[in-house]
Amino acid sequence: MPVLAPLLTVRRLSLAFALPQGGRASVLDGLSLDIAPQEALALVGESGSGKSVFALALLRLLDRHAEITDGEIRIEGEDLLHASDKRMQDLRGKTLAIIFQNPASSLNPIRRIGRQIADVLLAHGERSADAARRRAVQMLARVGIQDAARRANAYPFELSGGMKQRVMIALALAASPRLLIADEATTGLDVTTQAMVMDLIHEQARANNMATLLITHDLALAAERCDRIAVIHAGQLVESAPAARLLTAARHPYTRALLTATPHAGSTLANLRAIPGQAPDTAAADLPACRYYARCDRRTELCKSLPPMQTASSNGAHVVACHHPL
Repeated sequence: MPVLAPLLTVRRLSLAFALPQGGRASVLDGLSLDIAPQEALALVGESGSGKSVFALALLRLLDRHAEITDGEIRIEGEDLLHASDKRMQDLRGKTLAIIFQNPASSLNPIRRIGRQIADVLLAHGERSADAARRRAVQMLARVGIQDAARRANAYPFELSGGMKQRVMIALALAASPRLLIADEATTGLDVTTQAMVMDLIHEQARANNMATLLITHDLALAAERCDRIAVIHAGQLVESAPAARLLTAARHPYTRALLTATPHAGSTLANLRAIPGQAPDTAAADLPACRYYARCDRRTELCKSLPPMQTASSNGAHVVACHHPL
């Protein structure tokens, strides 16, 4: 079976934010990963590890204080970092789209939801406003909103949290993107609604031959819903592998620590272990080469001074960046 060329290719991506008091915070450091067509990849890490910044960098939606200092981002071979603003407007929604983690703040509060979806369609090739409105109703029905024609006239404040998230999914899917980014798409939802949202994303990805990047801090959710998992710590990608292999044969100390800290069926509080310490201050001038250095019980002086190179398994599926892997 032929190996498909990556849909998304990210190489050595480094990004820093200028700080009000001077200096810079190095939020992403040499991050590289691929997403294959139709693949579901999870990007997992603690809060503040750079996951959402990575998503915004892909879409070029970062504010003026952010600077990409190195690397490249390509989707279907096209260079996103040097694309014009007009080209990025064309690509957002049509080629790659995002579901933000807070639909209440992402939807326009004074615009009816059907109109918001129609706006996306009109921006990406639909010429008839009437046709765009009809398709907007169809999109709402497609994501499971009952009485879609009536709901299309509703404002966001008239909808429940779960229904707002369905609207966000409809907005993201409206122009049939090749890659859907779900950034903590179930945060703040009850367990039943979380499962519904994840089922919906999976169903739509399968129906539209769409790749998915699931950004989450929940390793159990990632393992359940994704083909492959990439683990990020303080802006550095430390390990990536097929989901089942990562759960059973993780090689990076941070990934092992995440697994030990993750509840699973049959586990008790006694089985769980908090990860010691905390992520380093990315604005510090003396950041170690491996940013897990201060928290790691396998560290040596080499880890402090020399960036760990990524090494891959014989088939290239399991990649780890560590001088002393397990």
